[in-house]
Amino acid sequence: MFFNVPKANDIVNRTCYIELEYLPNHLNIKNGIYVPSGDFKDIMREKRENYNLAYGLRIREYEYMISLKASHKIISLVVKSLDNIKIRW
Repeated sequence: MFFNVPKANDIVNRTCYIELEYLPNHLNIKNGIYVPSGDFKDIMREKRENYNLAYGLRIREYEYMISLKASHKIISLVVKSLDNIKIRW
């Protein structure tokens, strides 16, 4: 889980949306486990996008990341499956 709560008066963060990402599309996998990229530039991109939360997790157990996003990711969670996501208003 990652939190980056913006300042209340920051106009850029007043509009947010939910982003669902399929982790195998974004991370390297070795022996069924998410691993960092071998390239420093890619590792820094993965960190900036919070994909590093999945490092060391098994691909068959954790397939998705859900984030609340504005100009940047505010909250990110790695989830086991789509069945674990429930949105209520």
